[in-house]
Amino acid sequence: TIKYFTVCFPAVDVVSAFPLNALTLGNTMLSFCCGEDATQANKEKKTKFRLLAAVPPICVALSFRELGKITAYTGVAGLVITFVFPALLLINSEKVLNQKGLSTETFYFRYEASRSVCWLVFLFGVFSTIFCLGMLLTGW
Repeated sequence: TIKYFTVCFPAVDVVSAFPLNALTLGNTMLSFCCGEDATQANKEKKTKFRLLAAVPPICVALSFRELGKITAYTGVAGLVITFVFPALLLINSEKVLNQKGLSTETFYFRYEASRSVCWLVFLFGVFSTIFCLGMLLTGW
């Protein structure tokens, strides 16, 4: 029975988490596009944004038949999510704080949050993503 659990757990985990992730992403996109009006959005608008978040991954998943390819491309997306997006968020939030005349140093500010380290992490993420994507596409 443990071997069935080991084989089936990843699929069951993804199937159970996907609706929650799609709803969260749809609501986040709605808030981003509508701003303060997102709480007043009608059901049709909410449904459109939630479908916009849910349908593309399903379509992409239907086009791949090899689990190895799916995990490889997921790994590349993981590089972007882990290294590129957080660095961009930090750089842009610092820019917004400077424009508003607010301090960029908080209680949690440390050397790894410095602008130079942030750019280093961003560049590492971009180069790693390009390198891994290039290896995937060339079949190396």
